[in-house]
Amino acid sequence: MAAPSVKAFPAQSTQVYLYNRADQELSMYDRKYWHGAGNLPRNFKPQTTGYFQHSTYSDAENPVAAVVYVVKKGIMWLVAWKNTSDETNKVYSEITNDFHINWEKIKEKLENGCNHAEVTALGYKSTLDIKANIKPNLNAKLEEATSA
Repeated sequence: MAAPSVKAFPAQSTQVYLYNRADQELSMYDRKYWHGAGNLPRNFKPQTTGYFQHSTYSDAENPVAAVVYVVKKGIMWLVAWKNTSDETNKVYSEITNDFHINWEKIKEKLENGCNHAEVTALGYKSTLDIKANIKPNLNAKLEEATSA
């Protein structure tokens, strides 16, 4: 009798692209993995892209996470995502100057989100998009807000 096979690859994963189109270097402030793990970029320079893969190793778990980067003194960029195999993938974003992160409130807002999020605050604009498939790309872009 053959031994049972072991899954050596992620059951589900999200390819996360963080586009820094702002004039400031981004530095990671905090992160939250509700399910899964990944090797987040700690810092990345203006006009560059940070990339990582967020994965789970169990069919019972869906990748769900958030990361917060400091844009400049007093301003943070929050990016959250949920990748599921049986629901619409979701994203949520904030640009804030509140350094107290209520992870449960963020998760609740994420659960009520959809596959696109856009927010403008404190001189910056955040745009997030995630496709509806099991190994989607999450495209998250931070840029300076334009004056109308």
